[in-house]
Amino acid sequence: MKNKNIFFIILLFVTILIIGLIYFAKTVNLQVLNSFNTLNEKMDEMEINNTASFDNMLDQLKENIELEDKAYEMMAISDELTFYIDTLKLTILKQIGDINDPENMGNTDITDAVFFTENGKSEKGIEFIEQMNTYRTNLSNLLGDNYPEIIEDVNRNFSTYIENKDWLTYNFKEFPVITTLTKLTQYQADIQSIKLEVVQQMIENL
Repeated sequence: MKNKNIFFIILLFVTILIIGLIYFAKTVNLQVLNSFNTLNEKMDEMEINNTASFDNMLDQLKENIELEDKAYEMMAISDELTFYIDTLKLTILKQIGDINDPENMGNTDITDAVFFTENGKSEKGIEFIEQMNTYRTNLSNLLGDNYPEIIEDVNRNFSTYIENKDWLTYNFKEFPVITTLTKLTQYQADIQSIKLEVVQQMIENL
């Protein structure tokens, strides 16, 4: 219970940081960079507490093999997207040079070069959309109708559809690097939150 409370406190702090960063990151300065570094530190801390929470909670599922297997499958689906987003962030970071330079983190060309071409979406941009769709579909298929509120959150937070707009362009084109990295980190934070919610509900269903 203590680990769970710590996780949600950190998640709240991370969410506030992310909202602030996305709002202010159009103009990148040292204060914004410091907030971004704090965000990464809190994400690392959240991952540590999350792991401890899962270890404890999964022990409680051992009395129900079906739920335990489903929990591990859910975690595999979630970790796959988390890892993929890490590779995206690494691809971007490799191109910017010094991450402590506000000018580099304010660059809007790097994200565009990763996700777009002159003719539309790049292969990486198309792949990113496919990964988001795969996560959403696989999680919905796995959890079925037993977790409607969680599936609703998944469909909302990981949707790649915006009416009358292109999702990738709307969210990532001509944005500074720091904004893109923050948005990608938000997806990872949402994945961690959903994982914990699913396992909690599984325990309640024992």
